[in-house]
This record gives sequence, C-alpha cells and structure tokens, in this order.
Amino acid sequence: MTQQDKPILDYGPRHSSDVGPSVSMACLGAIFAFGSTIVVFLVACRLGYWVMQRVVISLAFGADRYAAGLRVVGKQDLHLSDGTPLGYGWKWVYMLGLFACVLLVAAPYVLLLQKFGLLRNGDDEREEKENPQHER
Repeated sequence: MTQQDKPILDYGPRHSSDVGPSVSMACLGAIFAFGSTIVVFLVACRLGYWVMQRVVISLAFGADRYAAGLRVVGKQDLHLSDGTPLGYGWKWVYMLGLFACVLLVAAPYVLLLQKFGLLRNGDDEREEKENPQHER
C-alpha cells in the first residue's frame, strides 16, 4: 500500500496488543474509583437525610412525633409533613448535620482510595518534578 492509497483516518479494529495490560488496569481502576465515589456520595446523602430527619424532629418536637410519622419534606423550602414550616434554626441544624454526615462517610472513602493509589492528588506530579529519582 503506497502513501497515497493509505486512508487518512483509520477506524478499523485495533489489536489488543496496542494497549498494554498496565494501561487497561489503570483505566479500570479509575473507572472504579470515580464510579464508586459517586455511589458512596449518593448513599451518604441518603443516609444523612434519614439520620438528620430523625435527629431534628426528635429534638424539636419529640421522638413521639417522629414515631407518629412527622417528617421533613421539600427540597427548596424545608417544611414538615403536616404543613408547618421548619424553624430557621432547625433548618441550619438539618443542613449542617447533613453536610457532616456526608463528610464523615465520603472523606474516609476518598482517602482510602488515595492510599491504594486509585485516586491521585496534585502533589504527585510536583514531587516527580522536584525529585526525579524518587520512585513510588
């Protein structure tokens, strides 16, 4: 095949030998790390929602009202399932508690992924530039 007969863009199938096993495993590791981080974040949000709903209603109105079915509803303006608005201070308690619950679940998971080398931080590249002989 001459240079003129050669196609400009070749979308033909590639051989599996083009990509080494280390590159394939790195891609699988990255897909796992990012996908699982999203799942852990969503689970942590749901868990925090349940925990803080129980805490806020039990502290503000008593555990018997929570047991009777009183819940926090609404996404933009938090109010109770019986129609009464949730107090401003309790909204702050609810939101900060929800943030703390997500942080307590998601942050250790991300640190664990970094420890196993599945997530890298920006310091890795800086260390390589400063100390090129440094081996991981």
